[in-house]
Amino acid sequence: MLRGHIQISYYTYLLIGFLFVFESIHLVRKGDSVSVLKNLAFVAAAFIVAVGIAAVLVFPVREYASLSIRGGGGEGGLDYGYATSWSLHPREMLTFIFPWAFGFGKVTYFGSMPFTDFPNYLGVLTIFFSVVAIFLVRDRWKWFLLITAVLSTLISFGKYYPVLYDPLFKLLPYFNKFRVPVMILIVQQLVFVILMALGIEEYLRRLREGKLPPVLSPGIMKWFVVGGTVVFVLLLLGGEGIGKSFSDKLVSHFNLTRRQFSRELIELGATAYTFDLLRTVFLFVAIAFAIFISSLKRVMPGILILVLAVIGFFDLFTVSQPVLHPESAWGADGYRIIRETKDRDDYMKPDRTINFLKSDPGFFRIFPAPDRRLLGRWSHSTAPFSDNRFMISRIFSLGGYHAAKLKVYQDVMDRMFASFNRGVVPVNILNMLNTKYIVSTGSLFTEGSPYTVVRQDGEACIYKNDGFLPRVFFVDRFRVLPHGEILELLLSPDFDPSSEVLLEKHPAVELESSEGSHAEIVDYKLNSIDISAHVERPCILVLSEIAYPDWKVEVDGDEAEILTADYCLRAVSLQPGDHEIRFRFSSGILRISLIISIAAFVAAVAAAVCHRFFFEGRGKAIGSSGNNTDL
Repeated sequence: MLRGHIQISYYTYLLIGFLFVFESIHLVRKGDSVSVLKNLAFVAAAFIVAVGIAAVLVFPVREYASLSIRGGGGEGGLDYGYATSWSLHPREMLTFIFPWAFGFGKVTYFGSMPFTDFPNYLGVLTIFFSVVAIFLVRDRWKWFLLITAVLSTLISFGKYYPVLYDPLFKLLPYFNKFRVPVMILIVQQLVFVILMALGIEEYLRRLREGKLPPVLSPGIMKWFVVGGTVVFVLLLLGGEGIGKSFSDKLVSHFNLTRRQFSRELIELGATAYTFDLLRTVFLFVAIAFAIFISSLKRVMPGILILVLAVIGFFDLFTVSQPVLHPESAWGADGYRIIRETKDRDDYMKPDRTINFLKSDPGFFRIFPAPDRRLLGRWSHSTAPFSDNRFMISRIFSLGGYHAAKLKVYQDVMDRMFASFNRGVVPVNILNMLNTKYIVSTGSLFTEGSPYTVVRQDGEACIYKNDGFLPRVFFVDRFRVLPHGEILELLLSPDFDPSSEVLLEKHPAVELESSEGSHAEIVDYKLNSIDISAHVERPCILVLSEIAYPDWKVEVDGDEAEILTADYCLRAVSLQPGDHEIRFRFSSGILRISLIISIAAFVAAVAAAVCHRFFFEGRGKAIGSSGNNTDL
């Protein structure tokens, strides 16, 4: 639970829940309902303790989720289309055993997901002995593992198997908070590895007892080896044609998605695809040969296990290299995952663009514009808008990646990009969000536009937005509108954020004029913002920071009301005079959950200590007295 990946924890609990149901059915059929109740009490207690210890993480995340894109929608969860974007198409099950079936990943992937870094490969050895377990093992746990593997695979299909996925998405608590249905394959992979172990164990048992089924007999396995060798040779001879087939698929995919590609990349993919097909057949032949030799009882079981371990190591090692070292596989150092400390330092080292922006001492944000050539398809996930590099240098940016952004901010970003893609600059949104500079990798605006180039270094251009609003500013007009209507009005030419604010409720003061009022931020921290303000006449102070329920405001030491301004910002109404204003983050759920975590941890330790000294100690004492030697 403290792993920090709630989705993986959730799938783990689904696995435990199914295990409980499976075992309970078995116990009820035996007439042992008491054990079912004991198991239920144990699982419930374990769940309560686990959630309790992790409360400091789980409860605040749950509260945040209700306001994020994971729970801020109309039905309290993710949009179905967004949640199911990474659904595994059934035909991509081929990648379980042949990783290059749809391109391995990165730029070579041409499957049904938007993109992926690598396939969900199980391994030839894993599949082979899992099949052995399915057909030979006579144990009810085989059925638990097999049913789990099937269900998790079907769930990973997401939108491609709505018969199962849609009811879970609509009815199972919290299930609609998660995207990437393919992630549940972590459960499938776990149970397949266990099935493989059961299959190897069962094979060794039957080999020892001389009860191998006909399909694993020396006569049949000999033909498996011969047939596999023939296929291997044919593939080796037809490698050029196989590579050409893959090249055609890759070129077709690039043309369909309007992506650029190089001949080197096509050749790399074709070579890797051909090698991988040969590798897969070779592994099958190697496993069949090992079983053939062992079925003749020419090797000891321990030697067989060692041979299988070497085959498995070769299998996973060759597939894992493009995962761990993609820079070698694709010939692109930008893909490198495992890096030297120097690489991290170089990445964090400011370039000339960042140094220029840091030379401006004021409070402002930038808009990292996506590539002009992609205009019409800009979105919050388009680089460099989605890059977090500017924040590393403490430069405020409208962009950056976050898997669960606040819903109100995402709404504004979607509206902003929709305007850009229509060819209209979203002036109001850029201004109200304190966007002083627009950073572009090439020329973005034509000559004569209100955005002037203040720095150009090669293709990098920095435009200044003279109409940007300060981080804190005053207005003296307002309109009260429903939440949804405010979003619609943000880009309207009838709305000027520099003089008017869109509110969801009336302010506490009667506004007169903002003329002559001014304010400055005197202290800016992660959880507090201090502002010194002079107000001539009653008006509204707008702080260009995202509104969130746990932010409070004090005006001259007295708590005041924060108004939600312009759909997603903070505001406070002020009377004339000099004011010290403090916005501070104060989360009640965070304090409560911390107390719960500490209490649950203490209780868990106390329970273990008590069991150790009282129950185990008492059992030993009874046993030594001779009254109950069985105990």
